[in-house]
Amino acid sequence: MLDTKDGRVQTIKRRIEQLDDLPAMPDTAKDLLRLRNDPHAGTKELADTVERDPGLSAQILRYARLSIFGYGSKITTIQKAITQVLGFDMALHMGLGIAVGSRLNMPVGGRIGRDAFWRHAVYSATLMQELSAVMPAAIRPPAGLAYLAGLLHNLGFLVLGHLYPHEFALVNDVFTQSRSGSIREIELQLLGVRHEQVGTWLLKAWDLPEEVIITAREHHYPDYDGRHAVYSKLALVTDRALARYDLGDGESVEIPKETVAYLHLSEEWVIAAVEKLLDITAELDTLVEHLAA
Repeated sequence: MLDTKDGRVQTIKRRIEQLDDLPAMPDTAKDLLRLRNDPHAGTKELADTVERDPGLSAQILRYARLSIFGYGSKITTIQKAITQVLGFDMALHMGLGIAVGSRLNMPVGGRIGRDAFWRHAVYSATLMQELSAVMPAAIRPPAGLAYLAGLLHNLGFLVLGHLYPHEFALVNDVFTQSRSGSIREIELQLLGVRHEQVGTWLLKAWDLPEEVIITAREHHYPDYDGRHAVYSKLALVTDRALARYDLGDGESVEIPKETVAYLHLSEEWVIAAVEKLLDITAELDTLVEHLAA
């Protein structure tokens, strides 16, 4: 069991910062981070890195074959997936997110268990990518970084489930049985810490991009207006839009007008983007099944 409530937060934070009981950052993720920081890295280096990880290769191929891109089974290699469909930035950041998340395990069922986590992560990442594409160039996040931020913005659930499976299962059970309850208040009451704090600690410990760290930390706060606020606001809009379709743990389905205005979007565009994803539910759910396996 966890320590007494007063010591819980520091205990969890210390274990994450020291990587106690956590697997080391996967080698593939380390290699992708190095490529991200190498101005001379190109498609060949990225394809070679991805191909060394069969599970990651399969996921990227599945994504590149989604019907929304129009290539389908014509995409037969990672090289083609990168050059014809995704591009270097998108493929790199997608690979990084999958590599980071795939090494953490958590209980399966319930509203925030492994299946639900990965379903929300995949839909969030894809929706953030779609919405970023229609934002003005002056504030538009790169598609790959928007995808990565969406995929990992709730990483704290995965970390808590990995570190403390029994306590996480209790939180998950209470949240599942209390359909109208707030997951963040349940976490605070039972664990003394919220998932966005935990996710932030691990993302920092593993030296993930600042944009992703801020998204994890601030995506529940519409008033946040600091560095990289465009990412956290995009995640907030994404969470609330998906909550209307019973996807995720969103505490509200209200999409703040000030937030969509900040992003130069409209509520109508947001809902249209969600419905576009719902048209390919079977394809996205196949991605989810392999990530959650």
